Amino acid sequence: MPSYARQKTLDERVAILEERLAKLERSGSVVDDINLFRVGFENYNYDDSPSLNTIFENWFTPRGGRLTLGLTFYGDQVGTSPAVNTGGAWTILLNSVVAASGTVPATFTLTDAYVVLDISPYLGQNTLHLEVQTQRTSGATTGGRYGGGGCIGSAVHQARIN
Repeated sequence: MPSYARQKTLDERVAILEERLAKLERSGSVVDDINLFRVGFENYNYDDSPSLNTIFENWFTPRGGRLTLGLTFYGDQVGTSPAVNTGGAWTILLNSVVAASGTVPATFTLTDAYVVLDISPYLGQNTLHLEVQTQRTSGATTGGRYGGGGCIGSAVHQARIN
């Protein structure tokens, strides 16, 4: 004797759809590249200020649970005999809260930073403000382009929500 599957009621179908939607929202399965825009004309921080300066920023709507950033920082070389280099620090802010930070050694070498940030607490918000900041903190105090000790250069090569 054949058996027939009972059709689901509208309430059961809605409950199934709500459960699937909730699972998708929690999974963060959306992959989306975002742009980070320069705040000034250059990607270099020549400022002698004791505070961090925003180099890149963007406002975006978080659609996934993680933000992956690939960043490169480097200190300027302002003298060669003996070698005089500029060092510094970098930080990443999410809605003005420090989410990650690091140093740029005064060794005239590239510093690659790959950062994975949990942005799931921000999923309910319409916008999230992301800032990449740098600061000169060590090394040269004279020389360089403006005579104040060189700069901290920075580049963003990946910014992805996944």
